[in-house]
Amino acid sequence: MPTQQPPDVELDSLRGGYNDEDPANALALDECTRAINVEFFYSTLGERRLGGQRFDLTGSDILGDDVVVQAVRHFPTKDEIDNELWVFSAVVGDHVTINRRTSLGWTTIAPPQEIVSSAPEVYEIQAISFDSKLFICAKFVSGDDRMMVWDGTSIRLAGLSQPAAPTVADEGSGAFIMTRFYRVRYIVKSGTTILRQSEPSDTVTFTPSGTGAGATLTKPAAIGEGETHWQIEASFDDGNFYIIATEPVATTTFNDENPNTTPYSDIGDLDDTDIGSNVPLPAARMVGVDDDRLTLGGSFVNTELDSRVMWTPVRNDPGLGNSERIPANTNNFRDLDTKEGGGLTGISSTANGTWYAFKNFHIYSMTRTGSAANAYSVITISKARGAIYGSIVSGMDEYGRACIYFLDQKQGPSRIGQGGLQRIQGLRNTWNRLNATATKVIARGVYYPFKQQMWWMIAVDGADSPTLGLKLQVNELQEVEGGVKRGWSLFDGLLPTALCATLFTEQMVDENGNNVLSTRPVLGFAGPDYLLRSDLLDNDNGTSYFAAVRTRPLFTVGLLNRWGAMTAALLAAANGDAKVQVSFIRDYGLEKNVIVTNLAPQADETYVVKAFDNLVMSNSIGIQVEFSDVTDDTLVEGRLYHAEPASGTLGLLP
Repeated sequence: MPTQQPPDVELDSLRGGYNDEDPANALALDECTRAINVEFFYSTLGERRLGGQRFDLTGSDILGDDVVVQAVRHFPTKDEIDNELWVFSAVVGDHVTINRRTSLGWTTIAPPQEIVSSAPEVYEIQAISFDSKLFICAKFVSGDDRMMVWDGTSIRLAGLSQPAAPTVADEGSGAFIMTRFYRVRYIVKSGTTILRQSEPSDTVTFTPSGTGAGATLTKPAAIGEGETHWQIEASFDDGNFYIIATEPVATTTFNDENPNTTPYSDIGDLDDTDIGSNVPLPAARMVGVDDDRLTLGGSFVNTELDSRVMWTPVRNDPGLGNSERIPANTNNFRDLDTKEGGGLTGISSTANGTWYAFKNFHIYSMTRTGSAANAYSVITISKARGAIYGSIVSGMDEYGRACIYFLDQKQGPSRIGQGGLQRIQGLRNTWNRLNATATKVIARGVYYPFKQQMWWMIAVDGADSPTLGLKLQVNELQEVEGGVKRGWSLFDGLLPTALCATLFTEQMVDENGNNVLSTRPVLGFAGPDYLLRSDLLDNDNGTSYFAAVRTRPLFTVGLLNRWGAMTAALLAAANGDAKVQVSFIRDYGLEKNVIVTNLAPQADETYVVKAFDNLVMSNSIGIQVEFSDVTDDTLVEGRLYHAEPASGTLGLLP
């Protein structure tokens, strides 16, 4: 009987991505045993990732520093094109510089107090855009328990400090009698509108001599936080205080000559603001947004608050300066298993009506109750799972639903959303390389909406800052037992050494000459690279990288029989500038055969078919196919094609 010929083998997709968790022979046909510096957005067999282009830093003070430690996008208006890029750079151990980039270029912003520049705190600066302001978490050298805010005009401490009490003395001659009680507040007014107000000062009890015409109140020392007026309040019973005057801060005294027969209610409005309702935002370690309020976690000042989450009033609360205060009178905080599981490692923004608080090995969900006195229902999701600091990112799942991505110290990439708590499978061996004790940055992440990709940069192999990138093609994910999987690739080179990441939108000109808005990840580094727009060019600011994607072993006749390939063909998008190296690898690396081809069209065809009669492999149990950059110096240098959307099919003919 004639020998049975093995069937043709056709590879039409590798979008299943990299998988080092399962044995190579157990992978799906579209999964890879190698996927480095490639991605699966445009093409079916994978395309070379793009690199990074450095920002023009002319006019900034970044070039005078050593490293970019944080980059944040700020929205001062409703128009996306008005977004600003805020960059925190440092000479570690010496100083921190705040740089702001608008459409007019770079400016340097002086903080209201000196920021701690030593590690690890300098790498823990956080900021978030909310209510047309930028709220900044950082530790002050002074130790002050306050958060910073940029209000569009100046950077200052959030809220207003409680002033000292006024001094009170007899004034003039007359019959001013009856014991009075006085206190003051500092306020910020714009026209007739009060924007912010402080807590009231301590109360001063004043017993007139009986021979004066009134009482002179002297303004306490300025707090230097942008206050414009001081508000004088008086009471006969030390219970109900009435606002009897509001004076500019330049006016240092006020005379109260109200006779004892006239109630203060006839002179001013009752101050019915509860004590404790205007406590300024503290020096929280982390900050998020839950729709119309800020959420905060931990403390740079008080280690006893490492497990505390806090929140501001909602936007339409009748109070003043709602985004800059934490009311103590309504207990706007929760302590989450204090000390158990360590301190908080992050809080997320809202996804599907819920935000999450993380420790290294705890996860909590926070859902609104509608009650100001008990604003959130807290549910412990897990006491075995958690998140690494800096890895928590808001994104979308494969169905376009909001979810939260994060890195669990033990289980690796994970997410939580409408599908519940899920592990993202496929990188178990890679994850074992993590250095969870990195002294600078363990992990940073960013979600790239245009390409539906989740990027993480992680410290591996003993490094104290990131050296390896994990890229997840989210739209390729599929649910499996125990979580989701598919769509992974790795990246190395310069990009994964980023110490921070954000998104930024710029107006650019496309290949057709049209003005378009381009939103892409912006990554921060040590000098000389500092700040790169990513997903551009074919190198990382001049640093080259090698790209390759390799299939699982292909077994066509079983383990007890051998087979071979006598020819092959590649279908790819035409590109006159691109070359690709195609390799056959026998039996897990026992032998390798390599050819290089260009992808140039012969005429005007948009796709080309390249046949390889000299790409052969015989006496094989399993054959792997690899597409890569050209690496052999005897061959023509080239790179994997990536400039246009592409698809590919490789046919192996026995």
